Amino acid sequence: MLRDCTKSLKGSRGFTLIEIMVSLLVLTVGFLGVIGLLYTTIDRNRFAGQITEATTLAQDKIEQLKALGYDVADSRYSSYGATGFSELVSATGDTGSGIYTRTTAVAGTNPRYGEFHVSVKWARAGTQHSVSLQTIMSQ
Repeated sequence: MLRDCTKSLKGSRGFTLIEIMVSLLVLTVGFLGVIGLLYTTIDRNRFAGQITEATTLAQDKIEQLKALGYDVADSRYSSYGATGFSELVSATGDTGSGIYTRTTAVAGTNPRYGEFHVSVKWARAGTQHSVSLQTIMSQ
């Protein structure tokens, strides 16, 4: 009976150590590719979120200017000249802190209308990014 068991084992073929190592290498390379793809996707989603936040901050300032009316907005921001009024802003719109710098400026010297520029800048991975919106308001 013992002799029959050893005969059947001699005929069976298993995986060699080299085959197992090659398959593990292939799986590892595949997993590293998936992990790299996930990291890139998360990073791009974070950047898209920052663009959305910056655009919202600029749009909020435009809406505030419209609510003030031309005369009040012009008198408040035209005194800052071409450089405009800058403030640190958080993603929630709180001023005084945050990663965003929002600048509001008035262009043009016509007393009946003005072009209002709002730009939001931030640094990400050592690179400056910005979003700019503008509107024209009149009396």
